[in-house]
Amino acid sequence: VTGVQRVLFRSYAAALGGNTAQPEVGSCNGAVGQFITVAHQNDYITICEFEAMGVAGEYKPLNNVALNGAATQSTEGWSGAASRGVDGNTATAWGEASCTHTQNGDPEWWQVDLGAYYSITTVYLYHRTDCCQDRLISAKIMISDTDDYTDGGTECAASTAGGNVAQPEVATCSAATGRYMTVAHSNDYITICEFMVHSVGQVPPP
Repeated sequence: VTGVQRVLFRSYAAALGGNTAQPEVGSCNGAVGQFITVAHQNDYITICEFEAMGVAGEYKPLNNVALNGAATQSTEGWSGAASRGVDGNTATAWGEASCTHTQNGDPEWWQVDLGAYYSITTVYLYHRTDCCQDRLISAKIMISDTDDYTDGGTECAASTAGGNVAQPEVATCSAATGRYMTVAHSNDYITICEFMVHSVGQVPPP
């Protein structure tokens, strides 16, 4: 699978192991699929039982409501236009001319106007991987009704891995609603190679 449909679902990471009463419980937040995988590195995988609770569902392709949206950012550096973050190109090297770039002030932000109000389930953030992989660690992914994400915006997630793992980094918005999606950070550059937003549909304006 290529292009905007090449998506890696990472819904839950084990945090406690066998150190608490069993089982450890995680959520896939309504994700639909046929295969569930437990993946790890540099250690043994020992599973005594694995159970998955769900209902039959129909897979629907990624409904990327951010694609080609009106994107803006706090500042621009090195010709890294905001529109690059929603151009449909998931290349993660700066030389591909498809990654955004701000300055490193306080605060810095990148934002896309979805054009309507949506219920957002999942966000897919492609970081730069040829350099500077840690830039967006701790950056906040926000959803808001207006372009002022600081006034009533909801934090969906914060980046934890940056460009140090297989891309994209996946976060959930747990069906929060809004029109504007923002990546906000301070004292570092914001570089986004692609930003995808999965929605289950439009909702009425607030």
